[in-house]
Amino acid sequence: MTFVDMNVAKSRFRSMWFAHPLIGDPSFDTFERFAGNPVHEGIGVWDWPVNGFLFVDPVSANWYVYVSLYAKGYRHCGTITLIRSTDKGKSWRNLGPVFDGRGLAERYTPEDAALATLDASVVYENGIYHMVYGWGSLKESQGGIAYAYSNHPEGPFLKHPHPIKNETDTEPILGMYKRTYASTLIRRRDDWLILAMMSMPRNTGGSWSLVALTSEQPDGPYGNPAFLLYPQSPFYLPAPIEFYPAYVHDGYVYAPSTSVGRNRTYQAVFRAELESAHSAEAWQLDQEGSCWHSEARQSERYGIWGQTYSGQVMEDGMLHAMYPALNERGEGTINLASRPWSEPYDDNFVLSGNNAAAVSFVRQGYEMFRLTAELTSTKAFSVVWGWNGPVGSTVMPRWADGMPHANMFTDGLGLSVIGDEFALIAVTAQGSVEVLEHTEKYDERDACWGSTVSGAGTEPGADDSFGRPPFREPQSYRIVIRQEASSCQLDINGKMLTVMQGAAAGRIGLIAGNGALVRCTRFEIEGESREHWVELLPGEGLAGAAQCPDKWDFEMDSSYSKGFGYRSTERTGFAEETVSMLKWNFRGDAFRVKMPVKGYGKISVLLDGQWLEDIVLLPDGGIPGSRVVIGRDGLADGNHAVTMTLLEGEMSCDVFSYRVHR
Repeated sequence: MTFVDMNVAKSRFRSMWFAHPLIGDPSFDTFERFAGNPVHEGIGVWDWPVNGFLFVDPVSANWYVYVSLYAKGYRHCGTITLIRSTDKGKSWRNLGPVFDGRGLAERYTPEDAALATLDASVVYENGIYHMVYGWGSLKESQGGIAYAYSNHPEGPFLKHPHPIKNETDTEPILGMYKRTYASTLIRRRDDWLILAMMSMPRNTGGSWSLVALTSEQPDGPYGNPAFLLYPQSPFYLPAPIEFYPAYVHDGYVYAPSTSVGRNRTYQAVFRAELESAHSAEAWQLDQEGSCWHSEARQSERYGIWGQTYSGQVMEDGMLHAMYPALNERGEGTINLASRPWSEPYDDNFVLSGNNAAAVSFVRQGYEMFRLTAELTSTKAFSVVWGWNGPVGSTVMPRWADGMPHANMFTDGLGLSVIGDEFALIAVTAQGSVEVLEHTEKYDERDACWGSTVSGAGTEPGADDSFGRPPFREPQSYRIVIRQEASSCQLDINGKMLTVMQGAAAGRIGLIAGNGALVRCTRFEIEGESREHWVELLPGEGLAGAAQCPDKWDFEMDSSYSKGFGYRSTERTGFAEETVSMLKWNFRGDAFRVKMPVKGYGKISVLLDGQWLEDIVLLPDGGIPGSRVVIGRDGLADGNHAVTMTLLEGEMSCDVFSYRVHR
């Protein structure tokens, strides 16, 4: 099928683009920033106000943001301050702390530290303002969520002496979840609902889930948490993501979520009917990606940071949102934005590489084509085609701060652009780089394609946690690429280039280098699309199931397809995660699972929650090579999840491949 004038920068084609929490998301969202941003900035010891809750008081019509004051690095010793606007967000006043000074009962107050009180949400009913908030000791020995109330939105709020949840009173759930935090309180017709997150003991992270708790009264008692959205479920769920806070509109509850990667602009929104929101079956993925983009403002140099945005749909038909960010000094800021509720998408997208390279690509494959792109960028970017490099993210400790894996930047032909300079660079599947042509002053050190750094690390000369260089002014580009059977013709802002380079079937993609915000208004492809197989790197199987990488043996040997992979092991010191499992989330119509079989194992395989088969793994004689152990064709072209659970023996984690139909 030949497409003419298929401008995939238009929002109706947004599902054609690849989006991933740790790799990249070309966002078509329509959010616009308030002129008065930031409305609050971190200062002194409370220099990380990176969570908050937007509340519109139904009595006074004032806008409030309950701001969580963290110390840098999420040191859990903060409190909640309140800012108020009486003119619908145009100006703000800091009213100070909201609590009355009294704490929880003595048994929850350790001698070595005061308790933190953070991440609140508020509901008004019958003259009372009900609050749930997160609490914890400085050393994280105790913590959970608790209740407070007041007769005024500005407080003082009185804390109930006993918390709703305390980690030390909670047995591990699913073998790993103990800490309840980041909660949203919601009034329903006949009860009270809390949507909260659960994570590992002492909130060490690595696996994040959304749970529901219900009670007849706002202060409890609440029942056991019901798991709604969590990586270990057998259904499609982008990972890793964190939730908080949720909001209600028109009979539905919406739960935005944010990436915990190096770049955090990937957002997804889930929703459920309000009266059924305590049940996992009620939840559906409402928006995957295209929810949030970065802008070249120094007050949000790192991009959105902390939890996701806090939303309220108001009478003007606008979704108003409070969002946290970090400025160029690495200090927290609180900001506001809005978009029309009925118009979530625009006919252009932004690929945001605030802190590392961001990568996306058109899902179908192409061989010979003509591409016309019109875009702006604040720093280096690349257009890549004939691209068959594997897809995956780095395995950071417990997945936080992950970014595109270096192996992604291979097996393709790329136009690398840095300011007015550019180069055409071929990179082999093994990573060998050949610069085919370049302008006189092109410097590969800033490149995000065909460089040993690949633009994925930190900014040169910048401390990763405490500062970033300012955004550069965006520069405009018009790029035309014509790939024919034996030659490639390029036009970059009127500079012409022809190279005798044969066509290769593969993806067409875009890379925003570290520090680059790329806004694309035209990405028009003329050519015949074709089916394409995408290989996911071994770490994706662990990340999809939120397995701790340290629990698996990392191996580098030729039995794995890419020379490295993971092997299950019974290692002591991991009381959580009692089950070894792998999970792959993908969008396509067929899949293959490959792994080297080095020892006996028995695994159970599920597809979208349905049992496929149990497989007995028996090693071959000699050197074990990676082989397909299971696959399926003829699936509906859509979102799927493949889950493998180890029943006996051992298993390895290698590449996972899926097919995208043309």
